Amino acid sequence: MAWQLCVEQCDVIVAITENGRAASDQEFREQIRRAAKKAPALIAEGFLRYTPAEFVRYLRMARGEIGEVQNHLEFGRRQRYFTPEQIQQATTISNRAMAATSKLLKSKLPKVKCG
Repeated sequence: MAWQLCVEQCDVIVAITENGRAASDQEFREQIRRAAKKAPALIAEGFLRYTPAEFVRYLRMARGEIGEVQNHLEFGRRQRYFTPEQIQQATTISNRAMAATSKLLKSKLPKVKCG
């Protein structure tokens, strides 16, 4: 579910940065897209490494990328890069992706040995 929501987040980010003011700021567009693309890739890579410790490490990185997307969305909102509808859609899916990834991370933490 976390991976699916991150993929959906990526799709939304690509769609809302295709045109308009967000598309004209190429640096912003590339940064938010890069962060959105990394989150599902990190979850997939961590899962395929098989060990709980590595999976946790990659889930933490995925959460960081989702957080970066959320930061860029706030910047884009303040700069009026997006319509209110686009912000609502992107924020909703980003919050869902963060919640699912955080929940998955918490479920894996007890399996990781400390020290």
